[in-house]
Amino acid sequence: MPLHLLGVAALPRCGRPACFSADSKLHRNEVFWVLQEDIAAVVMSAHESALAPLLHATLLEAIHQHMDVLPVRYGVTLPDQRAVGDFLQQRRVELLESLGRLAGTGELGLRILLPTTPDADVEAATAAERPSSSPAQYLALRRQRYQRTDRRETQSAAVVTHCLQSLSGLYREQRRLDSRQPGIVRLAFLVSRERWKIFQRRAELLASSAESTSGARGTLLWPWPPYSFV
Repeated sequence: MPLHLLGVAALPRCGRPACFSADSKLHRNEVFWVLQEDIAAVVMSAHESALAPLLHATLLEAIHQHMDVLPVRYGVTLPDQRAVGDFLQQRRVELLESLGRLAGTGELGLRILLPTTPDADVEAATAAERPSSSPAQYLALRRQRYQRTDRRETQSAAVVTHCLQSLSGLYREQRRLDSRQPGIVRLAFLVSRERWKIFQRRAELLASSAESTSGARGTLLWPWPPYSFV
């Protein structure tokens, strides 16, 4: 029977992962473990319908509340338990190294909306594409657009530097994530579980201070399995 691969965990000394029979999210979705020596994969029975991305994330978060789990990219399906065991055996050293590096952590994110100017960007972009624009007008508008983009990148870099300095000492690693929307900065932090609360307080103070001084608005997103650090 095909299985959705959700995540990987190191086996505790007792040789069995934590029992989640009391967790309704896991129980009703036929989630179970496939064991291979000192490592285990958490899987879900694959039915005719595809596993929804939100359900995949919800199940991983429920597991992460109880123990460290190495999240697997959404959409990975293996044909049966034997294939899952083969995967664990072949990738065992790599998986255990990653689990050791990420042990006792979670991912906390900051989403920062930079202050925007009036609709000049949109107006300039639209005008630059008009067939009626003269070559000189077109080049001038494009130049203005590039200058605004450069200013936004400079602003983003300054915001990132300030965030990293303000949160220094509270995270193990950090990543700047891609954003499809201009004017939005996305940061991911790998934070030890015992520092989640203090990180939250520091990040909320940082967001409040930034909004009052520069107009940037920050949102703290947490805690997740360490997706951005796998």
